[in-house]
Amino acid sequence: MQLFAAFALASLQSQVQAEAYALLVGVGDYTTLGPSYQLLGPPNDVLLMHRTLVDVMGYRDDQIVTLVTGGAEAQLPTRAQILGRLAIAAERARAGEVAEFLLYLSGHGSQVPDQSGDEPDGRDEVFLPCDTTHWDEASGTVGGAILDDELEVALAAIRSAGARVVLIVDACHSGTLLRGERANGDADEGVRWRELSASELGVPAAAWPPSDRWGTTARDSWITARASGVVALYAARSAEKTPERELPNLLSASPRRRPFGLFTHSLATELRLTGGDETFGQLVSRIRARYEWSSVRSPRPSAEGDLDARIGGRGRPMTFQVLREAGRFYVQDHGLLHEAVVGSRFELFRTGQVGEADARLGEVRVDAVELDRSWCSPIGDAGWATLSTNASAMLVEAPVAPERLRLAYQGDAEGEAAFAKVLAAHPQRLVAALGTFDADWIIRAGSPTCVMRAEESYCIDGAHTLEVVLSALFRRHNLLRLAGHPTIGGLPEGLEVRVSQVVDGGAIPIAPGVATRSGTQVTLQARNTSKETRWIGLLFLDNEHGITEIELRGQGEVPAGAGWMRLEREDLEFKGNSVGLEHLLVFAFNEPATLPDLSQEHLQRAAAVPRSNEADYTLAEVLIDLSFGAAPTRGGGAPELRALRARVALIEVWTAE
Repeated sequence: MQLFAAFALASLQSQVQAEAYALLVGVGDYTTLGPSYQLLGPPNDVLLMHRTLVDVMGYRDDQIVTLVTGGAEAQLPTRAQILGRLAIAAERARAGEVAEFLLYLSGHGSQVPDQSGDEPDGRDEVFLPCDTTHWDEASGTVGGAILDDELEVALAAIRSAGARVVLIVDACHSGTLLRGERANGDADEGVRWRELSASELGVPAAAWPPSDRWGTTARDSWITARASGVVALYAARSAEKTPERELPNLLSASPRRRPFGLFTHSLATELRLTGGDETFGQLVSRIRARYEWSSVRSPRPSAEGDLDARIGGRGRPMTFQVLREAGRFYVQDHGLLHEAVVGSRFELFRTGQVGEADARLGEVRVDAVELDRSWCSPIGDAGWATLSTNASAMLVEAPVAPERLRLAYQGDAEGEAAFAKVLAAHPQRLVAALGTFDADWIIRAGSPTCVMRAEESYCIDGAHTLEVVLSALFRRHNLLRLAGHPTIGGLPEGLEVRVSQVVDGGAIPIAPGVATRSGTQVTLQARNTSKETRWIGLLFLDNEHGITEIELRGQGEVPAGAGWMRLEREDLEFKGNSVGLEHLLVFAFNEPATLPDLSQEHLQRAAAVPRSNEADYTLAEVLIDLSFGAAPTRGGGAPELRALRARVALIEVWTAE
């Protein structure tokens, strides 16, 4: 059962005489564990979630209870405190006082041998409160740990009383890698991993089930069985770890970064950007796309439950403060630390009145970016320029440009010289990394030379020249990043796209993170609840860097008000020639459009292609550039893209043997 890398959220809509109730738990200090197992981020996570619930979801402070290390003894996140608060929530739900219940857990997760026999893989997931000890032979579990079975009982009691359940857990339960250890072996003081292996908790090898049970699919979770009341989103898959790292402080104007859970920070950022006015499926897609935009390859958030349900936030998008200094204006908290870029465009409004037409002051464009701010100038005759007071701003456009691949070289001097020539020939596409710890890919000399990262390795041999391989990697990398762009990322309001499995003539949506077996028949579906017709383009990106455009019916048209409808012309089937994480990239246009030819075969069969050296881009120019100047695949001309408004979203698909 995947529970402790999970985030589950339910729509926060008020019921008569009932309110939302939240319990936020952050465990950073473990009294019985060594210094290397302490975490820095959970207290910050709890503060960030508290402010997000208030600012975005409409909670009041008195509706939120926090248990966090570093506070008063009565508010410490012990096992007894956590389970006691859950029991109180169940009592309040039975009394009709709780419409929705939110439980947030941030800290370490792990696994222990299953004692109840309800887990096919023989493993129970556990969350570790601050009074966690070690393996207790008598009880057959880790002292102080909270089992997934125990949480199920506690949350089921709340759900059965009629309250919607909200569960957020930013923790890892893979139990396979040491926290603080990077995959490439380099130390990084800015990253800590939120998991403790079972062996570190003293679980003896003899306590585990026979090895032939490992890898067995876990039983269906209680969350899935009651999908109408709970939606689950996972911070990491069962074999992954989830990190905390130094990230921009969303709670302060200070330029100093602070440690946060990557998942929690990404979640809060996306909710603040959209105001929570989206479905859970859209939120999941935006978080994944944010990971791609930031070149985070692992972990991979996943989800289950009613992903079509709306989150139910206030719908107020993230705003920025514009301040005046020495006759110039700047946007606060939008700088290098926040990945701001020159050329971004903001709409300005009177302070506190963002989005109100009669409060609009004009537009500004970013001219220069510093560590924690962006200096800007007016576009046209902006009324704000004559103001002596401050204003509020909303980001409406950010430049779209490919990101260069960061490369590191390991080998002899002769090979290093050839590597330097490749970098010099493609300065807009490739750049030397600071070292292997900073590299997207490592070029390792040998017989043959390989381009590699983690468990991936592609040989440089014959027709597969270094430039051919790097071109294929560059294209796929930047296509995936488009879905995480701050202004074009995500589908327009009302438009949804999903992958469903064909079963007995019907279609069952495939939940994010659920593996699809070879031979599975699938269909691509879309619906459009808005009043505007949309046109869709779809690219399938397999995990061996192949890219295929999917032929759609009726030029991919999804009429206004359309319910779930099939998109593809021909039946689709996973053949099993590619196993692992794959992607469906969705382009949504406001008019019929034709994508340039962005297809490429599996990397080992990629053909050499020329590159251009443009430096300034629109979305259309990026797509044309990534197509290497190829003609569109479905008639018409690529230049027609330039005048269209478009959005880009990402759907992940896991395939198995």
